[in-house]
Amino acid sequence: MSSDPGVLSPGEARSDLRDRAVGAVKWSAASRAVVQVVQFAGTVCLARLVLPSDFGLAALVLVVSNFALLLSDLGLGAVLVHGRELTREKLDTAFWVNALVGFALTLVVAGLAWPLSVFYHQPRLVGLFLVASVTYTLALTVVPLAILERELNLRPAAVAEVVAACLGWGVGVIAALLGAGAYAVVLVPLVNVTASSVLYGWVTRYRPHSFISKPALREIWSYSRGLVGFNFVNYFTRNSDDILLGRFSTPAALGFYSRAYLIMLLPVWQIQTVIGRVLFPALAKLRDDAAGLVAAHRKSLVLSSAICAPLAAGAASCSHDFVLVVFGPRWSPMIPMVAILSVAGVQQIFAGTVGSLFQVTGRTGLMFRWNILFTALTLIAFAIGIHWGALGMCWAVFVRGWALLPIMLLIPLHLIGETLRAISRALAPVAISLVIEATAVLVTFFLTRNVIASPVIRLILQILAGSAGYLVALRLVARPTFSEIFRLLRRAKAPA
Repeated sequence: MSSDPGVLSPGEARSDLRDRAVGAVKWSAASRAVVQVVQFAGTVCLARLVLPSDFGLAALVLVVSNFALLLSDLGLGAVLVHGRELTREKLDTAFWVNALVGFALTLVVAGLAWPLSVFYHQPRLVGLFLVASVTYTLALTVVPLAILERELNLRPAAVAEVVAACLGWGVGVIAALLGAGAYAVVLVPLVNVTASSVLYGWVTRYRPHSFISKPALREIWSYSRGLVGFNFVNYFTRNSDDILLGRFSTPAALGFYSRAYLIMLLPVWQIQTVIGRVLFPALAKLRDDAAGLVAAHRKSLVLSSAICAPLAAGAASCSHDFVLVVFGPRWSPMIPMVAILSVAGVQQIFAGTVGSLFQVTGRTGLMFRWNILFTALTLIAFAIGIHWGALGMCWAVFVRGWALLPIMLLIPLHLIGETLRAISRALAPVAISLVIEATAVLVTFFLTRNVIASPVIRLILQILAGSAGYLVALRLVARPTFSEIFRLLRRAKAPA
């Protein structure tokens, strides 16, 4: 105990941080679970109402749209969360930089609408780009969200996130019912971002009181410039597959590929959002506690893998009946893509913590330079894969992800004093459980495919077999992880 009742000892501070982090995880997990259900239901509804070719056109627009949203952030949120002090000048400077960059991006994307439609040989893209360009001016969530994340106060953010998702997907589905086609897909993020900006501003009551402060701007840029460079290169790398398919393949092929990629990313991204939203602020508070930093990172990686990886493995194993039941027969070309990309998605869980480790150690410049290497290797893989169309691109994603994973983790783990060997030992029980899960699903599929005609019943049996196999295996070979997951579930049910 600390002798001063107003000061927490290191042990007490770590316990307080743990309690706040658990509360933040609870609210963030609850919101992401609801958002995932809403997003999945919305995706299924749009898949039934919108043609694959329209999805392909929308995917081309969203590549540019999401990139512009990323640029409008400029790493400002990470700066506000990471900084030791959060001043009014820094908040107001970040807000106005975000707003001015967003408005500039609206003008840029609107101006590029026609040239991009020519590049892709798709005249319909002009109107879609013009609609999407409005999003950037309305994206004003950076500062209020950073205020909530810095204090791990994610309850209001969770509520706002759910409401915004419901509004976005609701408007998209209604537009699709009215025959809007690709515009229905593009409207989803536009409405979502607009609602988020209004709701985050309302729950935080944040209002700017002054304009840009030059000293605050210099401080922000000194940290964020490496992060901006990393995000720029990383986003281009991750979306160059869509760019290549849009240019050298058909809109329908890109539609199949983009939906399969979404299925791979949906469980991974939603859960990584929960972990990352809490992990970075929590690790930032442990930056001076080396042992606590390593332990917190390792525990979060094992838990996120144990929760998220079985979803990806299950999607891969159940891909045949899953696509037929959920999306319908016209989406059947997506079946092998879902299987390949879902297995590739497992490595995203491990790679997802790389950015947080660079940021928490303040090495954003190194993060940018490190990522340039992976950009070059990724582009080589995609340039080879495009020769075999969308399916070849799926294999390129798979090979690139797993082959480069050990190299990708090497330096960020070294920065916090962690090793690949220690991480591998910690994750081995989860890997064994995943193999047993996949085996149970595949055995069930081959035993029932010629006996049970209904793909719905076959899918239910595969899900039950895979779930039982995974949980039993995890209970036997990873009892501490199994117990921790259920402990978190019990705490999640407790009142906030």
